[in-house]
Amino acid sequence: MSKPDKVRIPVYLYVLDFAGMLLVGMGLLLKFAPQNADIIPASMPLRNDPNLLIIIGLAMFIPLIKFMLKLAAAQKPPKNS
Repeated sequence: MSKPDKVRIPVYLYVLDFAGMLLVGMGLLLKFAPQNADIIPASMPLRNDPNLLIIIGLAMFIPLIKFMLKLAAAQKPPKNS
């Protein structure tokens, strides 16, 4: 058994995923919180459109998914000997 090669995930993917999770969380919070609750400041852009926040947040996961698919395509199948 040979050791698998270590793969370094670029830092920008971590940053994009964290920001995406925050946006999706804020969008869900705005969508399901009571309308009179001031959880998110009124000065925040897109406060009145939580669906757009969720879509933008989910779109931030696309680079990670592409990176993982490229990684999976580069894997060599195991030899059956």
